[in-house]
Amino acid sequence: MKTFILLFTIFFSATFSFSQTITSTESGGNWQNVTTWIGGVVPYAENDVIINGPVLVLNYDNECNNLTVNADKHLLTLGGYYGNLIVGGNIVNNGTVSGGMNISVMGNIESNGLWIEDATGNPMITFTGSDQYISHSPGNGFYSSFQCSDSTVNIYFNSDIHLFNDGNTSGLGNAQIFTQGHTFKIDGGDLTATRIVSNDTLDFNLQMTGGNEISGNYVLKGTITAFNTNILRGTATNLGTLQALAGPYFLTIDGNINNYGAVTTTVHISGNIDNHGSWTSYETYFTGSNEKIISQSPDAVFQGYFIVNDPEATLSLGSDVSLNVSDFTLNNATLNCGPYSLTAGTHFINGTIISYGDITEHGYYELVTFEGSIGFHGKNNIKGCVSNGEIINYDTISQPYPIPGNYLTVYGSLVNEGLITSVPINLYGDLTNNGEINTANIIVKGDTTQYITLSEPINEQVSFRAMVEGVSYQWMKNGVDISGAFQPELIFNTLQISDQGIYQCRVETSSKETVYSREIIVDLSTGIEYNRLEYNAGTLSQNYPNPFQNVTTIPYQLHNDSKVELIVVDIKGNLIKTLIYKKQLAGKYNIDFQASGLPSGIYYYGLFIDGKSVATKKMILNK
Repeated sequence: MKTFILLFTIFFSATFSFSQTITSTESGGNWQNVTTWIGGVVPYAENDVIINGPVLVLNYDNECNNLTVNADKHLLTLGGYYGNLIVGGNIVNNGTVSGGMNISVMGNIESNGLWIEDATGNPMITFTGSDQYISHSPGNGFYSSFQCSDSTVNIYFNSDIHLFNDGNTSGLGNAQIFTQGHTFKIDGGDLTATRIVSNDTLDFNLQMTGGNEISGNYVLKGTITAFNTNILRGTATNLGTLQALAGPYFLTIDGNINNYGAVTTTVHISGNIDNHGSWTSYETYFTGSNEKIISQSPDAVFQGYFIVNDPEATLSLGSDVSLNVSDFTLNNATLNCGPYSLTAGTHFINGTIISYGDITEHGYYELVTFEGSIGFHGKNNIKGCVSNGEIINYDTISQPYPIPGNYLTVYGSLVNEGLITSVPINLYGDLTNNGEINTANIIVKGDTTQYITLSEPINEQVSFRAMVEGVSYQWMKNGVDISGAFQPELIFNTLQISDQGIYQCRVETSSKETVYSREIIVDLSTGIEYNRLEYNAGTLSQNYPNPFQNVTTIPYQLHNDSKVELIVVDIKGNLIKTLIYKKQLAGKYNIDFQASGLPSGIYYYGLFIDGKSVATKKMILNK
């Protein structure tokens, strides 16, 4: 019986000690001194502690369970001391915590008071639990740095959090912060090895020194200076400044960015860019094979260099875009402009450009394949390029450094309303010349019927090639043999309007069989011009799809309420159909053209506003 009473007494005493709350005296003192505490007992890990006076943390073996700092009371350290306090439970701070101590906490932090810097530095808060919650009252914050013991820690915000980090480093060891509907603001210092999940505002003025990840759908404010291995995932809306120190540093955006601020750092991006601010990134690398959409507001011009890393990638315009980038290295990838205009005084290198709109300013295209229907404005230099669609030249196409054999190869169609000079052309498609072509050797070498329509002569050598192997050749015009034309090639020193007719070569093969080449039709131009700038009351866009089989859509826009006429004609200028002839309100319109019953070939559609021609475009019916 005595033994039982003794064991019960020991158990009761231990239980009482475990649940005991120890309060400091109002005069306070060193945590390790018995005189600091009411009852003369120094707290241990099992004890809850209430700070009711100035208590000093000067040693490394201070510990408690739950910690409460009362209003107007103080937990601090002294100069030359960097004490450590281990809190196994929660912290409620209603007073002041200051100085260069380390506080390790396994529970939650609720702060209605101050965490401040003094001569010894800032308090360092180390989170050592698993799921921990943190909050502070409005207007307050943490003049602290945050640390975590390992990557298993999750920190959840129960309020907006303002961290005054100053010259310190907050490194969370790859732990995660969940902002949960609250703003996270950091002023100063470094942030490293931290994962942040946010659908809210991140207001950072700091250096991201590496290993940081931000994900969600969030707003960035302030100025972030990025080193390597920092990643923005999800969708970032930047209202501040993203920059980097000089050197090989960059920011990875593994997602999308809406920029209303400034981006000056080198960027590696796998998603979309919507730019409404300043984009002066030295280099913008587009990574991954997925489609990326580039859009901007009218005055938000992209600068620097653009580089596509994956040849399977497609960059698509989501608006009219202006590029002031020196080089755009496509690396066999595709730039799809769609119906949008591209303003680019840029060197495009090695890839595909698809457009059903205008490309303006002076460009340089090297080893580029063109698709769609592109209207070129400005002086454009062409080197080793291929056109599978339609090119409409309104100004100048030339070659910067003429190199023999460096051809522009045209499989689609080429319409010249301006000047083509110094560019030799391999023509497999059709050519319309309403401008000037000189010092540009043209070799006509297709395998289906080709149309060369002229309102102006071609003042340079044009060669028709039979493209059929044989032992003898005879060229014909309108079915009549041309005297002396016995070669595989029919050469014109200049091609004049008077040379109009149907040309074909009769070929005798080695097996004594007679075959005929395709027809090359030289005809007088219908006089339908492509000048989209003739009457600025509206705009006419390229039909889509083009080429088309039976149905295609023609978009156009009216700047004012106007009388509208939209017509379709054939290659000889004969009216096929009037699609619109009525008054319409200002706005954007789309109209379908049904081509059932029409033969395959080239057709034109023209827009007239208030009786004046706005523009004419070419479309190809290919059933």
